[in-house]
Amino acid sequence: MFRTKPSKKISQKDCISLPIFDMKIIAPPAKAKEDVMTGKKAGKQSGGPDLEGRRFHRRHIELPILYAFIENIKTYGGETGNISEGGLLVHLKEALLEGMKLKVEIFPPDYFGLKPIKAVTQIIWAPTRQREEWNEYLQHGLEFIEMDNGNLLKLKRLLNYIEG
Repeated sequence: MFRTKPSKKISQKDCISLPIFDMKIIAPPAKAKEDVMTGKKAGKQSGGPDLEGRRFHRRHIELPILYAFIENIKTYGGETGNISEGGLLVHLKEALLEGMKLKVEIFPPDYFGLKPIKAVTQIIWAPTRQREEWNEYLQHGLEFIEMDNGNLLKLKRLLNYIEG
């Protein structure tokens, strides 16, 4: 296994152990920050270091999406701005309300070999205004609240492809 030698003496408390890969990353452990939404300490769950203190590392990618309101079958289009295991930033034609729940379908590029990813999301932040021009898109923050294991696996594969 490839390991690099540290330039200075590192103590055990300065290492993060990753037993799955049987290796150690020489770096100080990430300090938990308080989650603005819940008031609880947020801990790092996956991905590399995130300078903004997020639980999940965001990948910037524009992918087409379809969304529908939970009680409705009519779908609307939009696109992602970024995506992570915790949620996504989307660009939509209309300003929706914070707290609304949406069924979302994300369409990865064909060359990834993945079928669409389906999830139930909740809008955790929304614009405070309507669009001003016919071609303007408004940003919304969506959090994944329901996703089966098959779709979660597709999402993780997509994120790995993006990371390269």
